[in-house]
Amino acid sequence: MSTHTILDYRRTDLRSTVLTNPYWITSNLVSVVDGDDLICVVFSFSAANYPSGLVLIHYMCVNLIVEMQGGTELMTVGAYTLATDAVTTAGVATLVDVDEYYEDGDIDETTAGFYWSSNGNYFDAMDAATWAAPAAITPADTAVPCIAVVPTSNAPLTGGTCRVICLISEIPMT
Repeated sequence: MSTHTILDYRRTDLRSTVLTNPYWITSNLVSVVDGDDLICVVFSFSAANYPSGLVLIHYMCVNLIVEMQGGTELMTVGAYTLATDAVTTAGVATLVDVDEYYEDGDIDETTAGFYWSSNGNYFDAMDAATWAAPAAITPADTAVPCIAVVPTSNAPLTGGTCRVICLISEIPMT
């Protein structure tokens, strides 16, 4: 598997809940200009932070706040792993699937708005209600599963800001 340099857009203030109901998590704002051709990690799922044993992603939304500008833009949302949860900006992530959650065409990079996944592995798992990967994530302290935004263009990006929002549940498996 290939490794890629990352920018860390995870929030350190995300909270979990003691209740068994789903709750929303939100990434930091992602500057696609800074992240051009880099892996912008928005969420990671370490066993230390998610000790229940399984995280289900009920819904995932990309909020494109400022449209991407510069060349022919493309944004995917993929699955990666980090060696540990301590890996931050300038560290590396290992590719699992570059478009596991959002494929080319799921997001209109030239129009600000809210985008829900409509293709690909995550959509297929949700549509089939199988609760299998990638809609179900098993947290780990090594090879930590993470979700990342991957902005690219055939020219330097000059604008664009987004955030990722997920409705998750922690399922007690231990």
